[in-house]
Amino acid sequence: MGKVAKWFQERLPVSGVQLAELTNEPVPNHLRRWWWCLGGTPAYLFVVQIVTGILLAFYYQPAPETAYQSVRRITEEINYGWYIRG
Repeated sequence: MGKVAKWFQERLPVSGVQLAELTNEPVPNHLRRWWWCLGGTPAYLFVVQIVTGILLAFYYQPAPETAYQSVRRITEEINYGWYIRG
């Protein structure tokens, strides 16, 4: 028995049979793929990126002379601009 297994056995007195009973549940095939289970998270974050990008496009001025002032205005003067920019 390895050191890690021994450490767990000392702290969690569960026999191998009990552990097999607890973990021997059938899992559907589509839940075994991480890209399937977590597909909603990147989709949600992509929508958030699009929405915040559109909101920032209303106020941001990309000219070198005005870029800093527009970012400062978004952060300090626009309602929830600090949140949208962050």
